[in-house]
Amino acid sequence: VDGGNAPAAAPIAVPGPQGAPIVRADQVTAPGQPTPAGQAPLRPLPGQGAAAPVVVTGPDATGPNATGPNATDPGATARANMTYGEMFQTVAARFDLDWRMLAAQAYLESGFDSLALSSQGDMGLMQIRPATWAEWAPTVDVGDPFDSYANVLVGAAYLDYLRTLLGARGHPQPEWMWVAYNWGPDKVLDHLAAGGTWESLDPARRQYADDIRRIAATIPATIPAAIPAP
Repeated sequence: VDGGNAPAAAPIAVPGPQGAPIVRADQVTAPGQPTPAGQAPLRPLPGQGAAAPVVVTGPDATGPNATGPNATDPGATARANMTYGEMFQTVAARFDLDWRMLAAQAYLESGFDSLALSSQGDMGLMQIRPATWAEWAPTVDVGDPFDSYANVLVGAAYLDYLRTLLGARGHPQPEWMWVAYNWGPDKVLDHLAAGGTWESLDPARRQYADDIRRIAATIPATIPAAIPAP
C-alpha cells in the first residue's frame, strides 16, 4: 500500500488476450489448507524480534499448531475452511465492495501469497504497510497481518475509508480509491487540489487501476464451494 513495490506475482495465471492474467476458478486456492511444503514460515513484523516458526494454514488459523491471536477465536474454524473465493466474497460484502475487484487487487499486490513481504515492509495478501496496519487492524479487531482473512479485512476497511474520503470530494469512482491505496491518499488529494485530472495522472497509477479491472474480468462470477489444495 502506498508504495507499489509489491513482490513479483506468483506463477498461478496464464496471460490473456491482451497480456492480462487470467485467474481460473481452480487457481483460487483454499486458504484453510496447510502451507505447501517449502513455503516460508510466518515472518516477523519489521522492528520485531524473530517470530516463532508458525505455519499459516489459512484465515485465522486454529488448531494445535496455531499460536496467533486468533487461535481460540470461535469463528476462526469456519474461516479456516473458506476458499479464497469465499473469503473475498464475505469480506467484500461487509464493506459493499465488488469481491472480484478485491480479489484482483490482492492478486496484483501479492500474487495471492499470504506471506508476501516487500522490501519496504508491505505485508500479506493486500501488501499493507505497517503504519496502515497499526491504524486499521484495531478497527476490525485482528492482529496477524500474515493471516489471509485478517489481511484482506484490513485492506477492505482501508479501501472503504478511501472511497468515502474521495467520494466526499466528488470522486466516488473506484479507480480513485485504488490509486489512493497504491499511491497514498495525501498524494491523490494534492493532485486533485492542484487541478489534476484522471488524464493527467501518472500513467503508472492509471495502469494500476486498469490492471485491477482487467484481472477482475477474468475471475469467474461463481467460485466452487470447495477447491482441493494443489
